[in-house]
Amino acid sequence: MLRQRIATALVLLAVLGLSLAAADPVWFQLLVALFVSIAAWEWYRLLGQSLGAGITAAIVISAIGFAAPLVLSPATQLWISGVACLAWAIVALPALHTPDWVMRVRGLQLLLPVVMLSACLTAVFALLEKLGAWGLLSLLAIVWLADVAAYFAGRAFGRRKLAATISPNKTVEGALGGLLAVGVYGLITAKTDLGPVFYQTTLSNAWGTGVTLALLVALAALSITGDLFESLLKRRAGFKDSSQLLPGHGGVFDRIDALVPVLPVAGLILTLAGR
Repeated sequence: MLRQRIATALVLLAVLGLSLAAADPVWFQLLVALFVSIAAWEWYRLLGQSLGAGITAAIVISAIGFAAPLVLSPATQLWISGVACLAWAIVALPALHTPDWVMRVRGLQLLLPVVMLSACLTAVFALLEKLGAWGLLSLLAIVWLADVAAYFAGRAFGRRKLAATISPNKTVEGALGGLLAVGVYGLITAKTDLGPVFYQTTLSNAWGTGVTLALLVALAALSITGDLFESLLKRRAGFKDSSQLLPGHGGVFDRIDALVPVLPVAGLILTLAGR
């Protein structure tokens, strides 16, 4: 399973890298829109909705993502997507403690995927324009590092369950390992001259190393919350994975669940830093 997981991850990274390296950003935009559209179908699938509902949501989300840059500046897009993420937080954080109340509000369940995935897609497009390919990768690395470090720290040191009723395999030690890894990553990169387009360098130039480290760790913690929220959806639906499209990883939603809340908030922080 681990070999299959690594092989799939390498293929995904290669496809992502090639699309980012392309001269025309539209290839990367189309790839991200495809991933988000598949995640929308998987999210609606977890809610017990039909294929048609998932496809309709995917079309609406993609339309919003591609239309937003035509009428809004990158800063405005990031403000709107960041505020939209607050709607997710209002639902997600209480649901992790008391899931039944939100699961009974059917309309809220059906609206949330459109709001959050639209916010995520819009944020990706705006962040790419503001930071460029390397800057965007420096931000994505925060979430990826938190996930990988949490996995291995949990396997090595995990004892106490982080959320036993939602995701029994996640541990407090694993989560702390992920946060620590992000802190070390932030400390090294924020103090290195990587250019102003790098996400953590931009924050460090605006607010200093201490504030930057705190914000990066907060984003890593938000990524864990996004992961747990999707685990809650899967547990309620009785599914192990959102789909089986990615060998060793499950579905696309399983791979981007942590990014969905992080990217809009990271974009909002970037605008507050004056970028």
